[in-house]
Amino acid sequence: MKKITTLLTAIIGMALMNQVSATHVTVEVPTAGQLNSLIQDANCDSITISGNLNGNDFRFIQNNMPNLIYLNIAKVIIPDNKIPSSGLQSKTTLQQIILPDNVETIGEYAFDRCSNLKKVTFPKTLTTILTQAFSECALSGELKLPTITTHIGELAFDYNQITKAVLPDSLKTIGSEAFRDANCCRKSYSQKN
Repeated sequence: MKKITTLLTAIIGMALMNQVSATHVTVEVPTAGQLNSLIQDANCDSITISGNLNGNDFRFIQNNMPNLIYLNIAKVIIPDNKIPSSGLQSKTTLQQIILPDNVETIGEYAFDRCSNLKKVTFPKTLTTILTQAFSECALSGELKLPTITTHIGELAFDYNQITKAVLPDSLKTIGSEAFRDANCCRKSYSQKN
């Protein structure tokens, strides 16, 4: 009996040591390019950032935050109101992102191969989604774009599990294979304000 108790204690102890606790960090970045010096815990799995970010900050998030699952950058200002090209490309841990309230453009490959990205909150100001911006993500269900979106680049949402795409009347161009291998392609797109 004593051996069983000791064994169970050891198993529970090992399980507790391997258990990852959820940590949320909130950071204000007064000057773009300084996120790396302000983050106290780069191993956090959830972060809300406000202030100013640039390409260097996106690269820091991409390369130095290995456990990041949730990213809220709704109150961030970025140059030219554009998520940088390849900004968080291949950030495979990322599951949810809230984009900046004022973003107008999502750059090429910005979230390409973020294979666990399931949920994106688009701002009302979004007009342009460039080539392969969300290629090979895990977006599923209904995709509803803002009413002022005018351009979706080629392969922008390919290899996702989107079942329905509600596209605004403002849409002027859809690049080739924008929804390749997405379930919604087997049906028709909806256009609706």
